[in-house]
This record gives sequence, C-alpha cells and structure tokens, in this order.
Amino acid sequence: MTLPFAPHGEDTRRPNERRPSNTHENQVVKMLRTADVEDMLMPDVSRVLIIYTGGTIGMKNTEHGYMPEPNYFSSRLSTLGRFHDSTASLSPYALSRTSSTGSMLDLLPPNTATATKLASPGPESDLHSDAAPTDSEVKAKSGGQAPAAVNGEGVASDTTSDTDADPIVESSIFSPWLITPPSLYGKRIRYRVLEYCPLLDSCNMTMNRCDYQSNHLIIHGLTFLRTHLPDWIHIANDVERFYSHFDAFIILHGTDTMAYTASALSFLLEDLGKTVILTGSQIPISEVRNDAIENLLGALTIAGHFVIPEVSLFFGNTLYRGNRTSKVDAMNFAAFDSPNLQPLVKMGVNIQVNWSDVLRPTALTRFRAHKNMNPNVATLRLFPGITAAAIRAFLRPPLVGVVLETYGAGNAPNTREDFIRELRLASARGVVIVNCTQCTKGLVSDLYATSKHLAEAQVVPGRDMTSECALTKLSYLLSKNYTPEECRALMGKNLRGELTTVDPHHELKFHNRVHHFLQYLAASMFSQRMLGDLSQPPETLPNLDRNGNADVGSNDTAELACALRSLHMSHVGSAVGSHGDGEVNNPEGAVPNLTTTREERYAVEKTLFPILICAASATGDLDGLRALRQILGSQFQLNCVDYSGRTPLHLAAGRNRATAVEFLLRNGASVHVLDQAGHTPLFDAVLQRNRRCIEMLVLAGAHFNDKELGELNFRFLK
Repeated sequence: MTLPFAPHGEDTRRPNERRPSNTHENQVVKMLRTADVEDMLMPDVSRVLIIYTGGTIGMKNTEHGYMPEPNYFSSRLSTLGRFHDSTASLSPYALSRTSSTGSMLDLLPPNTATATKLASPGPESDLHSDAAPTDSEVKAKSGGQAPAAVNGEGVASDTTSDTDADPIVESSIFSPWLITPPSLYGKRIRYRVLEYCPLLDSCNMTMNRCDYQSNHLIIHGLTFLRTHLPDWIHIANDVERFYSHFDAFIILHGTDTMAYTASALSFLLEDLGKTVILTGSQIPISEVRNDAIENLLGALTIAGHFVIPEVSLFFGNTLYRGNRTSKVDAMNFAAFDSPNLQPLVKMGVNIQVNWSDVLRPTALTRFRAHKNMNPNVATLRLFPGITAAAIRAFLRPPLVGVVLETYGAGNAPNTREDFIRELRLASARGVVIVNCTQCTKGLVSDLYATSKHLAEAQVVPGRDMTSECALTKLSYLLSKNYTPEECRALMGKNLRGELTTVDPHHELKFHNRVHHFLQYLAASMFSQRMLGDLSQPPETLPNLDRNGNADVGSNDTAELACALRSLHMSHVGSAVGSHGDGEVNNPEGAVPNLTTTREERYAVEKTLFPILICAASATGDLDGLRALRQILGSQFQLNCVDYSGRTPLHLAAGRNRATAVEFLLRNGASVHVLDQAGHTPLFDAVLQRNRRCIEMLVLAGAHFNDKELGELNFRFLK
C-alpha cells in the first residue's frame, strides 16, 4: 500500500521537516519521502466525510446470512490503528467548517450589485458542531413542532416535506471524529462517518421515489421519519449539504450496483470541484481476511492527499473514473474494471496519478446537485431471433429512453424490416434509443453495414460508454426536460468524461511540439558565453537526482538552472553527430552527448513548465499562458505549485491579475487547493480587495475554511 501510515504519533510536519522518531529509516521510506509531493494537498490535516449507505463492507454474519449492522462500522474503525490514532489530540482541529459566503461579503464595501446574488443561502448554510443537539434544537429543526416519535405499533403521525429542515443536518447522526496516524509525509486525515438509516444492500438502491416502512432516523431515543428521497438523489443531496464542511467525500456502497451509482452521481453532481470516491468490499470488515481495510484505506489516502474533482471508484489499489466502470468479477478482489479508459490512479509502492486524464472544472459556476432522475428508462439486450412483438412490448409507454445493447461494434439485424420499423416508430414517438455494445471492451462504430441502418431509425451511437453509464446519463438528461432531439445530441457528447473524444494524431503531435519547443528554448535562450559556462565539468553544476531535480533545496532559481542545463544538454546532444550505437566520442572535459529520451524530456518538462505557468500567472501574461496551453495540450496542469507551495491561481489572485484568474478558472484550476500556509486563492483575493477576482472565485465555488475566517477577522479588526 502506498503512503503507509506511520506508527502512532502526533507529528504533522511537512515533508522537508523532521520525521517522527519512531519511524524506522530504510530505503523504501527514503524513496517515498523524496518522491514528488507537489501534486498533494498542502495542509497537514484533511477533512473527509464518509457516507455509509450499506453494502458488504459493514456487514456481520448472522443466522440470516450477512446483513448490515447499524452503528457497527464506525465503532469498528475506531479500534483499528490504521484508521484511528487514539493517542492524537483532536482539540487543535475541533473547529467546524462553516459556509463562508456571507462572511466574505461582510468584508466588501457596501452597495454592490452582486452582493445580493452571491449572498444567497446555499444548502451548506447549516452548521454542525461536535456537540449533540438538545431536544429544543431538534424541535427547532422540525419547524417548531415536537419531533414525532414512533409508538410501539409503527409509524409516526407527523412528517415533514422535502423543503423542511431535515434532522440529518444535526451532528448526532455522525460518528465521533476519527483521525489517522500521520503518513510518511506527515499528513493526517480527519474524518467522520455519516451512516444511513436504514442501511441498504446495493440491490435495493433506487433512482425514483420509494417508501420504506423502516425508513426512519433515531436521535436521542426518538424516531423520526426520513424524507423519502430516491437513494441516488439522497446521496447527491448529502454531498451538496456538507460540501463546504469537508475537503473530500467517500461513499461506502455495495458492489453489485456500485457502477450504476458512480455513473449516476457523476452526472448529478454538477460542476464538482472536490474528490468523491465510491468504494466497498467483497468481504466484510468484520472478517479476519478481507479486502475492506485496503479498499477503504486506499480511498481515504487518495481523498486526503489529492484533489481529483470527479466521481471515481476505488477498488483493488486502483482508482477508476466512476462512469467508466463495470463490475466484472463476483468472486475475486479485483471486482471492477474500466476497459475503455486507463485508471486515474494506481497504488503500489508509489502513488501514480494520471493527471492528464483527470477532469477539471472549467466553468465559473458553483457546485450544485441535480435533484431529479427520470425512471422511465430501460436496457434491452439483443439476442438472435428476438421478435418484433417483444421489441414492441418493450418500447411501449411510459418508456422514454432505451439503451440498446447490440452485437460487436454496434451491429444489429439489417435484413429484418420489422425490427427496424419498431425502432423507427419508437423514435418518432420521442423515445431516445442509444446503441451500446454488449462487449466488455470496444466501441460502437459504423464500419459495418449492420450498424449503419440504425442511424436511419434515429438510434444514437453510444461510442465507448458502458451500459451502466448510458442508462444513468439517459435518465439524467430526460429529467432536465430536454426535447428528444436535444437528448440525442447530448448523448453523443462528452459531459463528464464518460466517452472518448481523441484526435488520433494528438499524442504524436504533442510530443513533437514539446521536443521542438525544448530545442528552441535551448537554442535561443543561451548566448555562447552561457553555453561555455554550462560546459564546465559536471561537479561544478547542481547535482541532479534521478528525476532531473536539482538537489539544492526548494528554490525556483535552482530548478530553473537545472532545467536549462538539461535543455542545453538536449540541444548540444542533438547538434553533434552520433555513432551507430547512439553515443558520441566526446573529448575529455567536453559536454557529453546526452540526447534526451522521452522519459528525460518529461522530467525536464515537469521541472520547467510549472515555473513558467506560475510566472505567467503571477504577471498576468495571457499570451504566455495560451502558448503553454497549446504546447502542453492535455499535460497543461494548473494545480502545480511554485517554491512556496502556491498554485498559479493563488499567485494570480494575490496580485490582482483578474484576467489571468478567469483564464485559469476556465482551464481547470481548482479553487479548493490550499497553499502551504493553508490558504485558498479566495483568501489572497480578499486581502487584495479585488472585487472582480473575488466574484469570479465565488462563482466558481470558492469558500473560506475555518482558519481563514479567524485570520480575516483579526486582520480587518486590526
């Protein structure tokens, strides 16, 4: 497991500071500590909410078989040393996060046209504390009415509507705060568990409204009726309600329908800017041998160390994009796969994040959860000899959306007019039909005549979407009251990374552009004198580690010198001749031929380009940012940091570069990443009193954390 947590202790220092004395030094520990950490979250403590919906992970073996056990899971975690450090003091971190929009507006000058718009209360406006609510508080939350208790025979007589305050916001439904031991990077993860009542087997998950006779909530011995939200909507609603209180979210779910829930949430959670991970297990945590511990610990590690702002699924040391997954194995621990997209994260000795595939928000829009799904959708799997009568019966109203699982690359019978006629009639009635392959891997194409005729019946090619994703996407779009034509158009577009849109020559162009750009920099930036200086013997130059980084501490000048040295070597090596074996017979004392490989160029790019991006952002150089975006393509990462641990968005917001702030936000910069001091870009913008920057950041979903609120109050009162 990558990033193993260190033994019990309270050290929360940064990677370059002294480590806990009870961590034994060895080669693996040293390698982990010298690994790249610029992609990690900067604060030493991250807050994560675990939403426990049910599933195998928290079950216990009873006389009726494995069943979910209420209040068991969180208590079990508190006894496991890897999930809770009982020796750590929680008091330094006991403050709750609060919704900060109102507090931020109080710091602005009055009479602003945008203040009213930005100050509108959101679903996260309720504050939850560590103290349990009193009966009067529960009564207040119930709209002034006393909570309805359930008598011995059954159901409470008093209920609340969906718009009334839900007692779920009270902190008593959470587990006590738990905190992990510090990792080898000195980072702790502080988390709570929100346990649903009742706990559900994933087979019972619903997309539409369904009343459970036992769907009630117990607080202080009193039983309350729960709002009867559909299960997918319920999860999305809770993420929205507590969005500003936590840095990331983990959803514990049964494996049977986890891929469906992951796909649905990827669409329901609109303009997501934080990490949401679904996970579960094949064997419960109550058993001695299980996969629950590794799956939950891996998900917790990723959620606490990185910002991956999309709905993902973690299983078997691998993080997948949620809407690309399918359950492929019912008996082994590698239960899920993403056949048409490589994993976002692979966890081994190191954590390997595939940042080029990670989705990033690009709209100046605050996060919100869509609260509706259209249940009138279904999946129809073709088989040889399927009759027209069966298709006609299946496509009858109220069905308005169908995922048609066809053979191979999207093929269906093309010699049966009755088959095509039923599809054509259904499309004419407004039924949206999407063509997906029955194969585990591959995509729908029109290479064969047996697939071209489906287009005549207005069947939309689903390309490489999974059936689970196509079904939930269809339900989501139909719930937004789009016309059938609009739904068909949107089903073919990439909304959440659910289907592949790739230029077949993109990869080759990208690497050629970068290589030529490096050669151009080397040729144009160095005078002959500089080349002579850089041609000194290697011992006079900064030492490079195996990643191409200068071993001179965290200094951007040294990193730039290191990058330029590497660029020069690449240029000189390309300029001189080479023998058949690729080596040059250089005279003693001359610069050796170090023609760069692709891996070496990548190391140079990783050192140089973050510096250029940060510098262009700090100076408001839009031309430079656009040039870097064109050169880097999918590798244009805007959550990189400079020597002080500040992202390009921090630098632009802290220097009143409003145009650069807008460019960065529209190209995927995260408003939730904190710098080394624990500050958001919004904090820097407020200190500069730049209204335009503040408004854009808030519209993109930025909010203060509790530490910043205290600092701002002190600064402005002073």
